[in-house]
Amino acid sequence: MSKNKKSRPIAPKAKPETARQSAARLSAGAPNRRRADQAYVALAAFSAMCGIEQDDLGTQVSDLIADLMHMARAADLDWISLHARARGHFETECSEEFNVAKARAKEKRK
Repeated sequence: MSKNKKSRPIAPKAKPETARQSAARLSAGAPNRRRADQAYVALAAFSAMCGIEQDDLGTQVSDLIADLMHMARAADLDWISLHARARGHFETECSEEFNVAKARAKEKRK
């Protein structure tokens, strides 16, 4: 893992939240924003555990992905299939969000 200290952390330090506050914050808003927020929470925990909170966001993400690949190999899972499945979920979720926004815009024009 990289120890590049020249970049900013992914988020400023904040007061700890209760589990209930965290769940309420994450469930609010658009589904894909919620998904991104959940990923930030997981990434922040991973980065803290590895001591890479000060690394740039790209380094943190790539280190997490590499560790997930190691985990998949250890569990005898096919990383390529997992990645393809995740990519399919991502594309479907983005398409759904676009269609909702498109329908809302159409309703506003009426």
